Amino acid sequence: MFGMTRKQFLKKSSQLLKDISLDLLTFMELMEKENNSTITTNNSQKKLEIIRRHVEEVFLKYEKIKPPSNYRPLYLRILKLVTSLQETVVVNQNYLESALPADLKESKRLLEEFRQEFRLVKSEIEKDLK
Repeated sequence: MFGMTRKQFLKKSSQLLKDISLDLLTFMELMEKENNSTITTNNSQKKLEIIRRHVEEVFLKYEKIKPPSNYRPLYLRILKLVTSLQETVVVNQNYLESALPADLKESKRLLEEFRQEFRLVKSEIEKDLK
């Protein structure tokens, strides 16, 4: 049986980025509300758990695809990218539980690293789709 075509892989990858971009926006909004103290810790925890679970579902679904061999490095980068978003959400959850400023600082740092890599991967996929 044959693997995915280049175009199929790029479309699935593009869809994954769209899916997690919604999670990213929601997460960034939550962090802003946390900073401004306009959301309760309990509500924030619930929303973070929903984000974490969705990111996990997206990861598990994407992990099952079989990319073309020349796209394997990009596939692995995308998996790592999704994992880093999940890690960032978990660090933020830890911050809400511990209220340690170091956890919040780490969460912000991880989020910024994720956003930079997200932009790079997205532009690479868009370029290859054309």
